Amino acid sequence: MKKITLLFAFCALAIPTMAQKAKKKSNTASKTEEAQVTDAKPKILEENNRLSPMHHYLQQWSGHWRDVMKVWSGENPEPTIYLLEKEGRISCEGKLLLRNISGRISTGPYEAYETVNYDNLKRKFVKTWFDNLGTNILVLEGTLDEKTNTLTFEGATIDPFTMQTIKVRQVLHIQDPENQLLEVFVQLKDEKPIKTMEVKSTRN
Repeated sequence: MKKITLLFAFCALAIPTMAQKAKKKSNTASKTEEAQVTDAKPKILEENNRLSPMHHYLQQWSGHWRDVMKVWSGENPEPTIYLLEKEGRISCEGKLLLRNISGRISTGPYEAYETVNYDNLKRKFVKTWFDNLGTNILVLEGTLDEKTNTLTFEGATIDPFTMQTIKVRQVLHIQDPENQLLEVFVQLKDEKPIKTMEVKSTRN
């Protein structure tokens, strides 16, 4: 009985000591992890800030362009054609492409703003679009197929007539440094994608 009592007493004394050792070990591990995270931060910041080949790829889009925009609506197989002007410039130390589009469409003067950048952390292109036809900003993410020189952007927006989410896919074909072709497809729920727009851009 005395042996059992002594054993329990020894365990009672040992538990706090073991807990302290475990706590010290845990604190040491936490400090090591914190040090690793701290060491990694400058590398992440450097990676996020550097200019990549994809940023240089975007620089070819600057300058003045003329757009021929074809829009399909309803069941009419023939598109409506609009002529637009587009001016692009590189900003934010080479990281961001800003483009201003202007012209006239059936509803009157048309004005749009587009930004395109390459996100080093996501490893994707990010594109935004805003025009004077609404108040929502379209945000798309895209990847480049270097073999075909094609950029495919995907995202979603709200149909103002039905208030339902519409999937948007834009396929940009870089035909050469002076010519681009953009195809726009929309998809409602589980329906098939429909091509609604095509923009032929030529550098002026």
